[in-house]
Amino acid sequence: MAGLRTRALLVGASLAVVVGFGGSTVSTVSAATALPARVYAPYFETWTTDGITATAQASGVRYFTLAFLQSLSKTSCTVEWNGSA
Repeated sequence: MAGLRTRALLVGASLAVVVGFGGSTVSTVSAATALPARVYAPYFETWTTDGITATAQASGVRYFTLAFLQSLSKTSCTVEWNGSA
């Protein structure tokens, strides 16, 4: 009987440790970064072979307006660029 009691105590203590670690993990959510009062957002032609990241790094532009995005069909949520998804 003492062995069963010891096992129950060990299982209970282990469970408390696991729950304690899991319960102390708090995910922090940071607020969204507000847009500046004025934003320069030139069109980025999505049909070109230019990459948006490379263009941003080369030009220093932080915001873009994506031009001519379309979906595969009227009910689709998949974005398509110049005929290819």
